[in-house]
Amino acid sequence: MVNHYATTVTSMAVGLLVLAMAGVVYQLQPPPKPGPVPVWFYDLNTGQLFTAKSDAIPPIPAPSDGRAKGGSRASGARAHVFSCGDCAAPAERFVGYLEIYTPEAKKALETLGPLAEASPTPTAEKVGLPYEKLERGHLIRRPPEAGEKVRVATRPAERGARSGWVPLQSEAGFALQQEVAERCGEDTFPEPCRPKDAAGE
Repeated sequence: MVNHYATTVTSMAVGLLVLAMAGVVYQLQPPPKPGPVPVWFYDLNTGQLFTAKSDAIPPIPAPSDGRAKGGSRASGARAHVFSCGDCAAPAERFVGYLEIYTPEAKKALETLGPLAEASPTPTAEKVGLPYEKLERGHLIRRPPEAGEKVRVATRPAERGARSGWVPLQSEAGFALQQEVAERCGEDTFPEPCRPKDAAGE
């Protein structure tokens, strides 16, 4: 009887020790990397929003592009959607601005992705494009007005006030972002909206 009791206590102790060790091993494991999530994009041909993964570098093929395979002819710009109230209410959402990259900047970013996995500080030489050019190739603009035709900016001549596309990190880019930030009034900051907020529509 004593031996049976001792064996039971020993088994329980071993079991608890195994569980404790498993807990320690689990806590020491690195946290899983967050994967891409759905975000809003804007079809420049139709003016309609659609969704794609957050790791997609704009411009990307839009639904109206049919069989287009990316490149400068893709018409899907990243759409930064906000609300002054409830993101779940379609009437309260608005597109603050659109975002794209020039072909050379996009190519550099696509090269940067694999490099970032191998090195946290890839050099400009490895990326193949100086940071200043990468910065100038990161463009934003207001969403088109009714009837306005907008195309993706692929050359320097297509950027600027005439096309509406301006560098994100520029005086005009900052002004546009400030305009969006102030759209809801002094006491309310626009709430970024994600496709999951509209999942119940």
